Amino acid sequence: MFLSGYWLQVVLSWAVVAFATATVVVAVQKAQLERDLRDVQDKIDVFEEWNGEGRTRIKREDTTDYRLPTNLVPTHYELYWHPDLETGNFTGQQRISIKVVEATNQIILHSYLLDITSVYVLNREVEKFELEEERQFLIITLTEELPVDASITLGIIFGGQMKDKLVGLYSSTYLNEAGATRTISTTKFEPTYARQAFPCFDEPAMKATFAITVVHPSGSYHAVSNMQQTVSSSKQTIKMG
Repeated sequence: MFLSGYWLQVVLSWAVVAFATATVVVAVQKAQLERDLRDVQDKIDVFEEWNGEGRTRIKREDTTDYRLPTNLVPTHYELYWHPDLETGNFTGQQRISIKVVEATNQIILHSYLLDITSVYVLNREVEKFELEEERQFLIITLTEELPVDASITLGIIFGGQMKDKLVGLYSSTYLNEAGATRTISTTKFEPTYARQAFPCFDEPAMKATFAITVVHPSGSYHAVSNMQQTVSSSKQTIKMG
């Protein structure tokens, strides 16, 4: 009887300890949950406004529009690239044919992590151009308004770097059959990385045709595209379109 009573007390003691531990754990979890809820509540972007009848919770809207205006439509790009595999930098220039859908004195397109050297519009005067980093916009302001149905040609000279990145126009390496490391230049544009390789209307709805010229070292280097090669010069300049 003594042994049975002893073990009964032990079992009851364990049960009490387990219950107390569970209670403490639940209390701690509840306290943590309450802190988390308060933290979330503090971070919710809402404010209270008195409307005369009671308090109404109103969500504060983000008024920043990250989409491009639809007043211009690109139709064709003439793009020239010169990636320097030794330095990891690249230079480029392009002409974009654009159709004016709505009258405007601004041309807005995407550009990110690019150095814009020069901007011009054929037969038009550019007042200024500026880069807006938050929306990754290149905003070009003209001295006069572009009329509806006008066709314009936008020219841009730019540069950038290919090192330490895996999107846009970037450099990569591989081992050839002899075990030597070779450097190459390649691209990744989807979903929104074309703007890191050249200024463009980087939205799916703004499709256009392209003619691309690539300068690369002679010898074992080749330019490869998902379109056919149209011209190849003795200076190893490849045009694809």
